Amino acid sequence: MDEEDKQLLVANVMEEIAGKEQKAAADPACSRHIEALLSIAQPAQLIAFLRSIMDTGGMFELAVRWVDV
Repeated sequence: MDEEDKQLLVANVMEEIAGKEQKAAADPACSRHIEALLSIAQPAQLIAFLRSIMDTGGMFELAVRWVDV
């Protein structure tokens, strides 16, 4: 994949999970894919993702979920 295709993929995924970031990040299978996509995301995409999780209190819930695993 070239860089343009990667960025298009990231943009499409971010659009698809908009409003469901916490649920996607908490899912064991999805979280691995989200992690890979975030590693190549543009700074604005990463900030939007993290802001969405922080706005819902998701960071705390995700941390608790992973500690309990």
